[in-house]
Amino acid sequence: MAQNWTIEGPKVLDIGGDGESVTALDVALIGGHVDVVTHDDSPTARLEVTEVSGKPLEVTWDGSRLQISHSPIAGGLAALGNLSELFGSGSAAFLAGLGEKFAGLDHNHARLSVSVPVGTRVDVKTVSATALVSGVSADVAVKTVSGALTVDDVIGRTSITTVSGEVEARRLDGVTAVKSVSGAVTVQASALPTADVKTVSGDITLDLTNGSAAINATSVSGDLTVRAPYAGFDVTASSVSGPVVAGGQRLGDGSRPAAKGHLREGDGALKITAKTVSGAVTLLHSGPGAETGDGIAAVAPTGGSW
Repeated sequence: MAQNWTIEGPKVLDIGGDGESVTALDVALIGGHVDVVTHDDSPTARLEVTEVSGKPLEVTWDGSRLQISHSPIAGGLAALGNLSELFGSGSAAFLAGLGEKFAGLDHNHARLSVSVPVGTRVDVKTVSATALVSGVSADVAVKTVSGALTVDDVIGRTSITTVSGEVEARRLDGVTAVKSVSGAVTVQASALPTADVKTVSGDITLDLTNGSAAINATSVSGDLTVRAPYAGFDVTASSVSGPVVAGGQRLGDGSRPAAKGHLREGDGALKITAKTVSGAVTLLHSGPGAETGDGIAAVAPTGGSW
């Protein structure tokens, strides 16, 4: 049964009736914080709102999709939907447009938590709000202008888009896409079959638990670092001045900027295709040794050095 709520203060809602199941969640916030967590004992959802300031929070339920919005501008947060122009000549205009669109909305804050079934597709868009998405066994998309985002324990496709907000991700298991202007994105302890990475100046770090991923990366000045327990790698890179290093091998002779080349070792199961202007591309072997904060160690493979 379709329902709508306008929330101006603290409130708890149980959403979904007999025969209904939450299959999709859309959240759009300006400022504040949202937690998206999951449960496996009910097809319904629970929304707990602890704070609302500025415009009221709008909640819509159509029997399968739950929409929560704090976006009082025409078209909602659609400006975060497609950032492909950020990597072309339209970058400056796009960023200027974002500033104009969201100017004066700092007073719109909400703090809330949503618990949905584990198989719910999740889409979260924020301007400066922070967000946590955890425990989803379905596709997840997170987009932000400047908010810090955390994505944890996702089985499914994951899409991460940020302008300047930092993104931390852990335990991703599925195809992953990352787009960043200047925000740093770190993916830890994850089994990614494929990853598509686009960045202007934000640094991207991928700590993998599998050694047979296929990674496609494009960067202007942002660095790409990949750590994985590979048995072999196949790296194809094009660089203007950024260094490209894989398993102790360096593209070019080190006396001049790397231009174009191919590095290979072992079975070549881990594949990286990278294009960069001045960003560094580095592949490290993970294994026994000094641990990182996630318990993953980065060491040079036998017979090599960084």
